[in-house]
Amino acid sequence: MGSPMDEILGIFIEEVTGNIEEIERLFLELRMDSDAAAFKAVFRIAHNIKGSSKSVGMANMGRVTHELETLLIKLGDGRIDLSPNILNVLLAGVDSLKELLSRAQECGSDDLNVEHVTESIKAAQLQGEELKLAKQMNGAQDGDIIFISGDSPVEEQPLGQSETKASQPSDHVGEVRGASAGIGRETDQPSGASSSPSTTPSAGMNTGAGKAANETVRVPTQRINRLQNHVGEILVLQSVLSEQLREHPSVLVRNALRQMRKVTREVQEDSMGLRLVSLKTLFSKLTRAVHDAAGGLGKDVEFVTIGEDTEVDKVLSEGLADPLMHMVRNSVDHGQEGGDERQAAGKNRKGRIELSARCEGGFLVVRLSDDGKGLDTEAILAKARSKGIVGPKQELTEQQIFALIFQPSFSTKAVVTEVSGRGVGMDVVQTNIHAMRGHIDIQSQKGKGATFTLSIPLAISLLDGMILRLGDEKWILPLHMVVQSFRYGSCELSHAVGIGDILTLRGENIPVADLSKVLQLPKADESQDRVLIVAKDKDVRVALVVDSVIGIQTVVSKPLTPEMQARDGIAGCAILGDGKTSLILEISSLHKSTARARRAA
Repeated sequence: MGSPMDEILGIFIEEVTGNIEEIERLFLELRMDSDAAAFKAVFRIAHNIKGSSKSVGMANMGRVTHELETLLIKLGDGRIDLSPNILNVLLAGVDSLKELLSRAQECGSDDLNVEHVTESIKAAQLQGEELKLAKQMNGAQDGDIIFISGDSPVEEQPLGQSETKASQPSDHVGEVRGASAGIGRETDQPSGASSSPSTTPSAGMNTGAGKAANETVRVPTQRINRLQNHVGEILVLQSVLSEQLREHPSVLVRNALRQMRKVTREVQEDSMGLRLVSLKTLFSKLTRAVHDAAGGLGKDVEFVTIGEDTEVDKVLSEGLADPLMHMVRNSVDHGQEGGDERQAAGKNRKGRIELSARCEGGFLVVRLSDDGKGLDTEAILAKARSKGIVGPKQELTEQQIFALIFQPSFSTKAVVTEVSGRGVGMDVVQTNIHAMRGHIDIQSQKGKGATFTLSIPLAISLLDGMILRLGDEKWILPLHMVVQSFRYGSCELSHAVGIGDILTLRGENIPVADLSKVLQLPKADESQDRVLIVAKDKDVRVALVVDSVIGIQTVVSKPLTPEMQARDGIAGCAILGDGKTSLILEISSLHKSTARARRAA
């Protein structure tokens, strides 16, 4: 067990990490909203960091935040105008705090030289005051060219007045249903909407703020994982009891089991909620990445985020960090044209990139779109042919050409920059997204922009499933994929050459697939009244023929062996109440394998 000082330092690091992330996010929002109240909000967090730093002996961290405080006071009082240079100095101060915090984590001390940082903040204050004074003396307006010493003109443009605010919140409010409850939550809100900073005081740390409405307790992740494992075991035992109840009916046991299911469901949702984190921190880091990339490339880019309050499993949030970082940087470098090029094309000189997130049908859907030049299919195909990836006469569809950008070491960039051009970014994106069992969809129009849509399953170690019978085997279909079910004998089906049987439902033609045949199982007894289930996964709909539906049950999903992962139509496995292992169906790959079989036939 660590010493009391180690515990205090751990609390300090956790608290200040959140504060630094929050202050960086607010600094970037100052570009769109730089009134006095906004500066005061950032100042309060900086003051908390300084107080906490000094209380644990982190003097250098206290020195940096002290200089940031002084600059923020002058910005809030109007003695200095917020300019691109001032904003960069503020962000450099945040970077210094991150380095000091990393040093404190490594050796318990912040013994790094911060003179260059504190001096640059002081210099920015002096320059800002001189510019402000010169404006007042010359009677200049914001955006005018100001002469300070007669040597060279300096253009000072207050960001808070010149930048366009982010779009207003949409009327859509996300809702999570069924198996998604307690796994992912969303609230659509553009980043331009005003928000007040929130700090969570930790035990033993005097942050100077009032007592939070909801007190927090630091819990190691391992304990949360163990709790979820125990919940999974309870669900398996619950399934065993259900099986036993069918063989030995008892009204008393049935009522007790019904109540047990209710309580278990609540414990399940609460335990899964403990792992939920909002995407706000991740989106803040991406906002900073866009700011730095655009500044380094000399481009003017507006970055708008929607749904940053969406809550997902912590593991999912961390897994998205690298792919989205590569994608937003590529969007700035590859996608966005320079101001002159955009103007010549009839566009606004300022480019726009929008990142949104929402929970939909058991999936986290993240969409990144821009109004840049889009994907050049001719350039991509020519590059692929020159590298031998595509044959000289091989013809590809538009989607197949788009997919080439995920090839290792593939890039159409003529000049390598610090941002992109080495051909490793999109390969990393695809690898990481596939590792989370997600997929990427690309839509692009040359000269108009591109949209990348990531669809990733939410944490589904615990999921509600419909238990199906195929011959002597039981299979599991995730409940959130089920649209409707019918008695097979009551359905009027049509037949199309090359497609097979088709079910027409509300004007939509849905292909019918006999699961026993698709999965190559022993021939089922077709004399009985079978069931037709319409299932949907993303944009795919298919009508599945099964022998019967046994019921609905919450199961614990387990990963597949490498051999089973290569088989289409299977997403995982689970142990049912009879102690046997059942496989979980995956509709998308099942539909693709069925289509291939039909084409081959």
